[in-house]
Amino acid sequence: MTTYLRPISDDELRTWLIAQREDYIEQRIQTGERPDEARRIADEQYAVLFPGGQPARGHVLSRLMDDDTPVGWLWIGPRSPDHPEGVLGLGGRRRRAAPRTGPRSGSHAPR
Repeated sequence: MTTYLRPISDDELRTWLIAQREDYIEQRIQTGERPDEARRIADEQYAVLFPGGQPARGHVLSRLMDDDTPVGWLWIGPRSPDHPEGVLGLGGRRRRAAPRTGPRSGSHAPR
């Protein structure tokens, strides 16, 4: 097994942007924001972070590969007034963990 990063393709970027934007809107709504407000804020932020559908200057979006299979993504961006710590995003396909013999203290048993 060889794990590595490669640049994200234009098709992958378009798909990723749609999915991430919708997830972001849903997260905002779940915290109590009105749907129209959540969409407006997402539109404003994505216009700055991904002008014209491409990562803004200083942002890098890569695919995490396992051999030749895409298994995730990595997004790194610079510090800014809106993101004083910078941007770091990592996500991907979740793999099933090895079975446990019982729940750990402070955790929930798997479903």
